[in-house]
Amino acid sequence: MSQLDVLWQLQALDLQLDLAQRQLREAQGRLGESDELGLARQAAQETADSLKERQRALRDVEMELASLQEKLDDITDRLYSGRVTNPKELASMQQNQQHLQKRRGELDDVALLAMTEIDDLQNALAERQAHLEEVNARWMRDQQELKRAISEFQAKMTLMMAQRTELASMLDRQTLRLYEELRRTKGGRAVSGLKDGLCQGCRVAVPTAKMQLVRRRAEIVFCGGCGRILYAE
Repeated sequence: MSQLDVLWQLQALDLQLDLAQRQLREAQGRLGESDELGLARQAAQETADSLKERQRALRDVEMELASLQEKLDDITDRLYSGRVTNPKELASMQQNQQHLQKRRGELDDVALLAMTEIDDLQNALAERQAHLEEVNARWMRDQQELKRAISEFQAKMTLMMAQRTELASMLDRQTLRLYEELRRTKGGRAVSGLKDGLCQGCRVAVPTAKMQLVRRRAEIVFCGGCGRILYAE
């Protein structure tokens, strides 16, 4: 096999390696929590926090209602016990009773609204937790698939690197150095196919005399347009 044939095969293998490396990086970049999962978890947590807040508020209202009811019971007992006979004191107690009854009505409304909000939040939380579980299950399946793909990419690349080492060993040091430099400066493609009189790398026409040299594969010939090594496919 000529040096040019080896270069062509090495080029094809390196392009496959480049693709596998890009796919590997992409797969590795997708490992970890997805945006969808993060948003679903955040929505469920925010709803749970809101529910706890409303439940605390309801407990506070219920405690205030219980305290208020004790005061009302005490005033009612004193009003109808006959122990208080002073008209001014009776009027004051009745006024206080009315104030407490009004406040109890307000708190009853607040408690009723809080219970309605709690019911709504409990329903919303159930929905968002169900959605979170669905998203999490799908995410876990995706992560397993990604890990499997990453393992396959790594195994494939290990095999290709071994093949590359074998091909590179078939090139003399100067030719390999030239190839690596062209790979670095030509966007990863050091060798360009010659087909129908055109360099497939830059689509520039190759003179007939140069084409004949390329086809003989006796020496390395460069494209006058892009500077890549030409290879007659």
